[in-house]
Amino acid sequence: MQLQFDCLENPIAFDGCDELVDVLKNVLRGWGEGEIIPNTTGASQPLIRLRRGPAGYERTSPWLEGGRMVLADPVDAVCDLLLDIERAFIAASDKLLALHAAAVEFDGGLSVFPSTHQAGKSTLAVLLAAGGARVFADDVTPIDPTAGSIGVSPGLLPRLRLPLPDDLSPKSIDFINSHQGPKSESFLYVDMDKNALAPLGTRATVNRIILLERAPGVVAELMPASNSEILKHTIMQSIGHEVGALEMLDNLNAMVAGAECLRLRYGTSEDGARFLLERFNS
Repeated sequence: MQLQFDCLENPIAFDGCDELVDVLKNVLRGWGEGEIIPNTTGASQPLIRLRRGPAGYERTSPWLEGGRMVLADPVDAVCDLLLDIERAFIAASDKLLALHAAAVEFDGGLSVFPSTHQAGKSTLAVLLAAGGARVFADDVTPIDPTAGSIGVSPGLLPRLRLPLPDDLSPKSIDFINSHQGPKSESFLYVDMDKNALAPLGTRATVNRIILLERAPGVVAELMPASNSEILKHTIMQSIGHEVGALEMLDNLNAMVAGAECLRLRYGTSEDGARFLLERFNS
């Protein structure tokens, strides 16, 4: 099977692993059903290919170091596949940048949280959605710099790493459990409707960039951050860009200059989410 989405230039090939298509569609929002196309001469060649082998689901793509990845669990295989799909989406969309960052909409503007791997931004995004905010992204946020630093939703359910943090309250755990999407031993997708998760292509202006700083036991507070500090973090978290380095730097500098630059110190994800909701989600 080859699956073609309108926003991608090339199809995704599934060789003997059509069951992954159902998992994939369960985590996409606003992507449509995708067109199943025959593997015939003249058809676009897939850049991403998956096949089921004796060790699990094998993926090949130009974005993989070594070109190949094998994962045994179907949900884990789709989790990893989505990294390539986001790269393909950005490559097919002229001038888009990509930030390793969560992005959440408050009052029509986008707050972006650039952060490193396993920094808690996905949990924070889910808890903000539980409190009424709208999530654009929990891991990678595409940015359109040509229209004044606009965040573009990739239309993917937020994904939490398992086990869940020990400091979550029963209320938060109930919310997550009642919104379970596809799940493996390592990851859980949190199912959300369009009011809580912006579908693919939804756009909003970046008006805040907030660095996350967790410190056990502290009272949540927002502090000003310098433009140079924020610019440094956005450069470090810029991934998969299709523009030159100087153009990327100019675009990121313009985004930072047009946004409120802040640092959030907080003790737990719930403390941070509660503080932001009280401050911005009026």
